[in-house]
Amino acid sequence: MSNSLFGLTIFSWNADGVRSRIVEIRDFIDKHSSDLMLIQETHLRPEYSFNIPNYLCYRDDRTNSVRGWGGTAILIKRSIPHFHVPTPPLLTGVEATLVALTPSDQEPILVASIYIPPNPTYRNLGADLDALFKIFKAAFIAGDYTAKHTSWGCANSDPRGNYLLRYITNNNIDLISPPTPTRYGTDSASTLDYALTKNLIWPCTADSISELSSDHNPVRFHFPRTSNFEMPPPQLNTTWSIFTNILANPDNFELPTANSTQEIDS
Repeated sequence: MSNSLFGLTIFSWNADGVRSRIVEIRDFIDKHSSDLMLIQETHLRPEYSFNIPNYLCYRDDRTNSVRGWGGTAILIKRSIPHFHVPTPPLLTGVEATLVALTPSDQEPILVASIYIPPNPTYRNLGADLDALFKIFKAAFIAGDYTAKHTSWGCANSDPRGNYLLRYITNNNIDLISPPTPTRYGTDSASTLDYALTKNLIWPCTADSISELSSDHNPVRFHFPRTSNFEMPPPQLNTTWSIFTNILANPDNFELPTANSTQEIDS
């Protein structure tokens, strides 16, 4: 991986508990060669270990729950330059684990695994998102938002989805969601897992993958490494008739002076 988002593959998944799924998580990571895996609802307590070979694990356990539900984590390849970012105080029950990617040619990029529990407290959700987005100029915040809206492929919109859409619109946030649902119930399907980004100039694709044993599919976010997304070269046209005439009359040819890139192109 180069020191940018080009070529990076990030997975986000609501696991509904990781301890009983450790083998399939390892197999999934080996199969897809993920650079980072953002996990929600880890159900881990501080005394539980959770390790994947060749990856560093950062986690924020929900310690105020008797049953140990909730919790977020990030698995990141050891070879990727980064550092752990402490989660700032969040007011509405939002849970998040944060790391900063540290490309050599630009400022740090925040990557966050976020889980918003399905409770009615969402009126101050914008303040919690502000607290995350202001850490660095560029941010990629993915996870389970538990918010439905037709704008990102749900069959209907709920109040939290309406609130989130207003926040996105008012704060110049980009939303990246897969074209197919991410959570499947007994008789329903909806898109609850997606990414909010700010000040990221890289193109990104998102896919909901029908693997792993949770009611949520893992979502793959991929930043392609391809020449199709390089800056296009200047569009210059050569008038061959004029060029031919100049060559045919070398005595009348005067070499023009050029003192800038624009003058050279002209």
